[in-house]
Order: sequence, then C-alpha cells, then structure tokens
Amino acid sequence: MESVLYHVSFVLNVTVVVLGSVMRLPQIIKLYRAKSSEGISIWANLVDLTCYMTGLGYGYSFGYPVHAYAENIFLTLQEITLVYLAIQYGRVSDITIITTLIFLTTVCVAIPLNIVPPIVFQLLMVVILPVMISGKVMQIRALIKIKHIGDLSLMSWSIATYNNIARCFTMTILAPGDLQVLLNYYTALILNSIMVALLLYYGRGKKEHKT
Repeated sequence: MESVLYHVSFVLNVTVVVLGSVMRLPQIIKLYRAKSSEGISIWANLVDLTCYMTGLGYGYSFGYPVHAYAENIFLTLQEITLVYLAIQYGRVSDITIITTLIFLTTVCVAIPLNIVPPIVFQLLMVVILPVMISGKVMQIRALIKIKHIGDLSLMSWSIATYNNIARCFTMTILAPGDLQVLLNYYTALILNSIMVALLLYYGRGKKEHKT
C-alpha cells in the first residue's frame, strides 16, 4: 500500500511541477494582450510571490526532494514577471510596491547562493499563513468589488487549485509531521477554490450580458 501511495505521490508531484511551470502564463498573456491590469491586486500577487519564494527557500534549505518544491522555481519567475507587467500597465508609481518587488527578487536570487540562513525560511513558514490569507482575501475583495473577471485568468486559478489538491496529498505522504506546511496548502486550497467559484460566477454573468 505504501508503495502505491508513493508512486501516486510521485506522479502527482510531476503534474504539479509541469503545471506549475505554466500556471501563471495564461494570466501573463492575458495581461500583456489587454495592456491592462483591471481586477488584479498587485499586493495580492506580491504576497503570492512571497509564498512561492518561501516554499522554494524552505524546500531547498531543508533538503526536501526537488520534485516536492520545484514548481516554486517556475512560479517565482512567473510571479515576478506578472507583478512587473501589472505595475507597468497599471501605471503604478507607488514606491513601496516597487521596492517590495525589488527586495523579493533579490531574496529569490540569493536562495541558490545559500546567502539566506535556513532559519529565515523556517520562520517565514510560520508567519506566511496569515500573510497568504490576507493576500488571497485582497484578491477576492478586488474581484467582488468590480463584479466581473476583468483581466483575471480562470485557467491560472484553476491550475493553482489543482496544484493545491495535489500538494495536500503529496505532502501528507512526504511530510505528514510538517503541520505548518500542510496547513498552508489546505488553507490555500480553500481560498483558491473560492476564487475559481467567483470567476465562474462572474464569467457566467459576463456571457449572459453579452447575449
């Protein structure tokens, strides 16, 4: 039984990494084509960037198998690109947002150089949950406020939700005692599912309006 669970976990890990390598691309492409960032919360995406960076740093620093966190490599790069485009097309001049992006990008570059002590990522894993919740809630509120999908990508959020489901399973197998990591993934699953439900709801409203 354990062998079967391990193989299922490995297959799910592979799908998560593959999907993670393209997860934010639909959102990036949609934003680039629209030359607009309507409905996109930059702070929420900076929070997502912090979460991906923390997951990457934590997995790398504490010796987890690469397939247990590899998607965070791609997601971090995509999120940096997405935030940059959102700043550019949203004509954002807030120095706090720009400085935060530069700082997080610098930390990401420092991870493979072993400059950041592992204890930093261990502490971040503890505090990242309320930060992640606040970021997801900001994006949910931004969507409810405009009452249409704007330039948000349903595909990106759907992939994120699937990845959360898969990670909840794989990390339960790989690290059943790492309760903080498990709690983060299960919480992200709930909030991402709410986003997908809202995007489907407002997307349906948009289609009905067109007809």
